[in-house]
Amino acid sequence: MEQKLVLKPWGRERILEVNDRYAMKILEVDAGHRLSLQYHVKKVETMYCLYGYGTLFVDNREINLLPGRYITIEPGQIHRLQAGENSPIAILET
Repeated sequence: MEQKLVLKPWGRERILEVNDRYAMKILEVDAGHRLSLQYHVKKVETMYCLYGYGTLFVDNREINLLPGRYITIEPGQIHRLQAGENSPIAILET
């Protein structure tokens, strides 16, 4: 599959792979921007920070993200990704 680039108000996502079992993409969030608050009924997400700094809000926790750090989000957990005020962030999401 050829990589697909989707522009978003917060930056862009690069879709690397989509099949019947999983999706893999890179979220590139511009400095100071954030994604919408969300949750999934069935989907498990693992987010791995490739570069930059930011915060992942999961339920009532704030998790600082820096390169090499990852977190798995279980179904039903409310979450939002936010880039640092002065730092874009790139997340590999599966």
